[in-house]
Amino acid sequence: MSNKQFLLVVAHPDDETLFGATVFKLTRVLNAKVDVLLITNGEGGYRYSTLLKLTNGINTTDEKIAREHLPAIRKKEMLASCNVLGNTFQLA
Repeated sequence: MSNKQFLLVVAHPDDETLFGATVFKLTRVLNAKVDVLLITNGEGGYRYSTLLKLTNGINTTDEKIAREHLPAIRKKEMLASCNVLGNTFQLA
């Protein structure tokens, strides 16, 4: 195991994908540990969730519905993304 450690601070769920190649190389090639600090839970993204509405069957473009459902959906998506990138998680 490498002793290299990094902290990636992102504002929104899915922002970790902006650095996907870098995180992948750090974790998978250099055996570094990368922690991801997420500032928001994604509930305010309802204005941009038309595609999710079509694929998920939930009216995620409605603010009230989205604020209830988006945090869990975005959390699941982010965990899946980061697992591909080589991170393992403990949620706080």
